[in-house]
Amino acid sequence: RQAIALQERALEALEATRRDLGVRVHREFRSMTEGVVRIGALQQAVYSAEQAVLSNRKSFQAGSRTTLDVLNAEQQKTKAMRNKNKARYLYLVSRLRLQSLAGDERQAIVVQANQALAP
Repeated sequence: RQAIALQERALEALEATRRDLGVRVHREFRSMTEGVVRIGALQQAVYSAEQAVLSNRKSFQAGSRTTLDVLNAEQQKTKAMRNKNKARYLYLVSRLRLQSLAGDERQAIVVQANQALAP
């Protein structure tokens, strides 16, 4: 009886671990796919902020904008770039976790991470 009870407990622990792994894989996969969309949107935000900076600089040279307007546009551009880089980081972390959960080779994961971090 004791052996049967131990076997059942081990099977239940195995099933709980399998379910936990499934949930973690699903969470990381979803985070990764959402990250792709977020990065694209933030890339567009960076482009828009760059255009706003150019526009404010030209308007400043023409005399219709102040230095503060130009600095605010630069600040918005910097925030957009920071947000995009943070999204890239979160995407990369999710991707690494997913690959780790899937049992990919560690050396290959490190090589891919280094390539993703290269400018």
